Amino acid sequence: MKRKKDLESVLAFLEKCEQEEDVIRRPYEVCVDCREVATLGQMMRSNHEGHTFVFQDIDHSGVSEWIKCLKWVLEKK
Repeated sequence: MKRKKDLESVLAFLEKCEQEEDVIRRPYEVCVDCREVATLGQMMRSNHEGHTFVFQDIDHSGVSEWIKCLKWVLEKK
């Protein structure tokens, strides 16, 4: 049950990022572990060593793909 709640929490965070961020004006990256958002290339990776990063720009839909995958996983549980 805890895993499902963890997945739902990550999903909610990523959906919020997708809704609130303007990927055209400001490509961004997300630290999934810390639930932090930064302009693409600005996140201090040394502060997030070993964490999972996802990025979204006009050529790459990483956040959107994670959302699709998490929804699929949650539907199968």
